[in-house]
Amino acid sequence: MKRTAYYLFIVSISLFLSSCDNPQLAELLGSNKRFPIKRTLTDKNGREMEASIVGRSENSLNIIRIDDRKSFVLPINRLSEEDQTFARSLPLGSSGMVSTSGNNNTLSADSRTSHTIELNNKEIENLQRQYKELNIELQRYGYGTMKRRSTERRMAELQAEIDGLRAENYRLRK
Repeated sequence: MKRTAYYLFIVSISLFLSSCDNPQLAELLGSNKRFPIKRTLTDKNGREMEASIVGRSENSLNIIRIDDRKSFVLPINRLSEEDQTFARSLPLGSSGMVSTSGNNNTLSADSRTSHTIELNNKEIENLQRQYKELNIELQRYGYGTMKRRSTERRMAELQAEIDGLRAENYRLRK
């Protein structure tokens, strides 16, 4: 009985401490998050943006917007309360993609390029998975049916998107 109470006490203290907004404490407890982190960020006006967080300083996040792969520094105080809490729970530092040119708020061109290629490759894998699922689904539909034609059209769109991402990766590697 005493042993169980002791373990419950330890677990509850650990959970309490891990919920604190202290990155150093979170790191000690092993709940350290690793960059890059893909997340939908919301600002104080309710606008949302899908982004990859690649680093954090005391008052800002280094992010790459998923839509256009543009990288920039986002002040934490512009985010919604929930996202501010999340951002402050992240460890200080970066994924190694921050430029060493003295300004830690800008990403180097090589790092942006390699990160963009990495994001493109993940998106290609996702699109290929969707394509395979649609191909399996396609087998259930008879020839000439509306459902088959719409599935084939969606597969063609996915293939075009995959080809576009591959072309972008090729261009970035040059």
